[in-house]
Amino acid sequence: MKNVRLTCNHGLLALLYVFLAASAVPLCVSANDVAFFPLNFRDTGSGQSHARVGQHVFILANPDNVKNPQDWDSTLTIMDAIENTECQTEPMLIKAIYTTSKGNFVLVVHYSGASTFIDLFDGGSCHELVPRIESATDRFEVNSNRMTLWPGCDFIDETLSTCTSAKIFDFNADFRPVANPQASKLLTRQYVGVEFVGIKKVYYAKTKRAQLAP
Repeated sequence: MKNVRLTCNHGLLALLYVFLAASAVPLCVSANDVAFFPLNFRDTGSGQSHARVGQHVFILANPDNVKNPQDWDSTLTIMDAIENTECQTEPMLIKAIYTTSKGNFVLVVHYSGASTFIDLFDGGSCHELVPRIESATDRFEVNSNRMTLWPGCDFIDETLSTCTSAKIFDFNADFRPVANPQASKLLTRQYVGVEFVGIKKVYYAKTKRAQLAP
């Protein structure tokens, strides 16, 4: 990851201090300082897949395809190569792992049926840091400091669908996901054709005629 120099206007900061002094949010944080990236696992020839970031070794097992795995039917083991310790996360049926530059924070994307779940763990203890995030669709993106769970629709008949809204989170300076309701509503409108939160029945979803069912 490139080093990014962020220059602060100290005169402006002085003016803003009155309003933001009580806030825990840093005034000068570059988006590049908070970044998750996907782990690329390599087959070890023993039924396991390994990836390493810094002193952390990430281990998965039972891939669906050895040469081009799409998911692993196992828990995630995180080993500290320096401290010679290891821990395991709980989720199985794992689709992807994302981590930070030092491997200190780990996102585990896993699924059950058509639902996708995302958990955030401490890379040293495997302690879960925030409540589990759930989506009714299997389309997701983690792009540096933003996580997007896409909306989706299941058609009931030719005109009516059951649709799930988008969920978009931005990672703060502590690597915690913070909901972005405005971005979530905008993506829902762009994809479904109408703005809502949660699960709704929609007439003519994904068309210009889309409207919420009463």
